[in-house]
Amino acid sequence: MALEALSARPNLEDNEELFSRLSLQLTGSQKQLIETSQWARDYVATLTSMSLEDLHAQPHKLTQEDSAVEREIMTLAFKEYPTFIRAEKCRSDIGDSFVKMEDQLNNLSQSLPDFEDLCKEFSTEAKALTEERQKTEKVLEDLDVLVDIFEIPQLMDTCVRNGYYSEAMDLTSHVSLLLMRYNNIPIIQNIHEKVQRSSDMMLIQLISLLRGPIKLPAAMNVIGYLRQMSSFETENELRILFLRCRGDYLNQRIEHVKKVSTVELDGKTDWQRLGRDSFEYIKQYIDVIREQVFEITTQYSSMFSDKLYGSTDDSTQSGTTEMLLTAGATLSDYITYILEEMRRTIEEHLVNIKDISQLSSLLTQLMYCGMSLGRVGLDFRSLFAMRFQDAMLKLTQSLIDDAKKGFLDAITKAKTENIPPSQWMATKSSSKPPTEETPEGQSRQQIASQLIEYPVIAVFTNAILSLFNELRLLAPIALVQPINSYLEAAHLEIAQQIQIYAAPYLLTDSSTKQNIKTEQIVIRSFASGYIRSCVPYLRQCLLDGIYADVYLEDISSSDRLESEMKDILPVLGELVNVKEEAIEIQAPEEQTV
Repeated sequence: MALEALSARPNLEDNEELFSRLSLQLTGSQKQLIETSQWARDYVATLTSMSLEDLHAQPHKLTQEDSAVEREIMTLAFKEYPTFIRAEKCRSDIGDSFVKMEDQLNNLSQSLPDFEDLCKEFSTEAKALTEERQKTEKVLEDLDVLVDIFEIPQLMDTCVRNGYYSEAMDLTSHVSLLLMRYNNIPIIQNIHEKVQRSSDMMLIQLISLLRGPIKLPAAMNVIGYLRQMSSFETENELRILFLRCRGDYLNQRIEHVKKVSTVELDGKTDWQRLGRDSFEYIKQYIDVIREQVFEITTQYSSMFSDKLYGSTDDSTQSGTTEMLLTAGATLSDYITYILEEMRRTIEEHLVNIKDISQLSSLLTQLMYCGMSLGRVGLDFRSLFAMRFQDAMLKLTQSLIDDAKKGFLDAITKAKTENIPPSQWMATKSSSKPPTEETPEGQSRQQIASQLIEYPVIAVFTNAILSLFNELRLLAPIALVQPINSYLEAAHLEIAQQIQIYAAPYLLTDSSTKQNIKTEQIVIRSFASGYIRSCVPYLRQCLLDGIYADVYLEDISSSDRLESEMKDILPVLGELVNVKEEAIEIQAPEEQTV
């Protein structure tokens, strides 16, 4: 009822004075309640609006209502006791939870700066991962193109190893363009380094091709590739490289030619076999030089043209002229080097050859080689003429010395062993004294037949004639005078040895002993046959048989030689006073013909 009374709120404006007085009379919490509580103000206003009876009954009502409320509370408390227990427990738990929450909130507030830093770090990493993801997505979009780029080094290596040099050059150009455009990308730089290594290997392979057998089209392709690679600063360096590589191949071919080795027989050098080996070596050597030098020259002329260096620009005219001189001199210097090596090699082996026919064959082959190379402007025949001429002269002199040695050995043996002239100079047991002059009209065959009576002279003559027969194959005109002079010197030396041998017999008085007179006649006959038959006959064979119609500077050499021999063998001058009568020469029984 009291609550219902409170619901009807009177006009508070009439109770303001009442509230003021209550406020003055009350103290403490009651005063504060009247001043601040709206409920208290409303209740006071309700009381003022009641009648007197209601006002007197109000305390009793309040007491009853209080008792009823207390009973309801007790009933409720008894009935809801578990609920209150749980509520209390929940309150207690909530209190503990609030304490823990407060601690955790404090910890959280302390951890928030670190958490903020971690969040920022995570944001940064997430941003980087996002960028990487975007890059990865971009890579996936262009994966085919990237794979092609990454496979360039492997493809380049495959092309180089299989000889696809044109494709390799295209790949090299493509990578160079990529490097110019993306020079700050490490992967592109790495690819360029790998391609450059393959390019270096290709350069080595191209150079090795020039060091082997190669035809003109293939050689032109190789030089074209080398030009595109720009590995050489000037064209002249490329020319030098080509000539050097082809020179290496030339040396390889020469090394395959059978080498000449010194062969010894019974402790002595087998000159016959050595000469044969040298002949075969030079023969094959000339063939290799002819083939390879002709090929080198034609390939060089086809691949390198001096017209490429031409320029009308006045500012570069002097430099171009110097380059032209260098380029033009490259081939000539190389050919000069080849010819010098060729000259040295031929001279080294010519000394081993002791057969004029082999020299003739080699000279013919060498002249053919020079004529063949003359088609490309390399006619070197005149350079080797003097070499073979000197070799011919030395060989001829050597053969003359051998024949002379046989003659002198026979004289030395007779002198050492005291062999009478009749036992080795003549074959007949009787003869006539020789006449001063050789009968006119005698042929060379008749003169030669007379020498059969004198074995030593016949052997000497046959040796010289064998030399002349070989000399007919290769008879340089310039050698006619040296050979004739050397042969005359040999004649004079033989005459001197005959004089030394015959002196004891000629100085002995022949009137006392018949056998001494016989030996003197044999000596005179032998000397006459040598001077009147052998010497003129050999001279005639040389000048008329080999060098017919060749003018000699010394026309009187024949008369001078005969005069010198008369001085050496004065017995010839005494032949004029010898009577032309037959003198029987009785040979001792123990004497052999």
